[in-house]
Amino acid sequence: MRPTKPEPLAPEDFAAAVNRLVLTRWGAAALVVALTLLCVHGFAIPLPTAALLALAAGLAAYNGIFTLLDGWLERVPGLDLDQRVRWYRRLVVAQVSLDWVAITAFVHFTGGVSSPGIMLFLIHMVMVTALLQTRSPYVYPALAYANLALRGELAHELARARMEPLIRLAIPAVARKVRPPGGKL
Repeated sequence: MRPTKPEPLAPEDFAAAVNRLVLTRWGAAALVVALTLLCVHGFAIPLPTAALLALAAGLAAYNGIFTLLDGWLERVPGLDLDQRVRWYRRLVVAQVSLDWVAITAFVHFTGGVSSPGIMLFLIHMVMVTALLQTRSPYVYPALAYANLALRGELAHELARARMEPLIRLAIPAVARKVRPPGGKL
């Protein structure tokens, strides 16, 4: 039995989902600051404080730009519903791309493959799957795996061990459709 293709989000639901993505990112930027300071000053965990705070500032900066673009998009006269949805999809793709750069940097600064922040990939995959409802979410687990596996043999083994459960949890069909080079996952 083939799974049925999910119905695309209604335009008003899509706009609300994009707004939730922006709101979630404000929370993420605040959490990066708060948890970095707590870990460094409260628990004496040696983390690159300046790099993590710069990452939080970068998150807030590009989220501010997306907030302005979202507000502009709501006020643009003459856009029909299809055009508005196409613009929202473009905003989502841009946001997802920048988010993955930010998540990769966060994972790198907090321990690489052994970072507890690696679970952020799972959370983001689930959000993107709900928003885009296309084949593109299948690409993200493969990119996360490739990013982590390219760091050497030990990192390759750790990436395989850490990413396979995430891939299987996030999107069950991904494990069947996305394979790394060599076919082993």
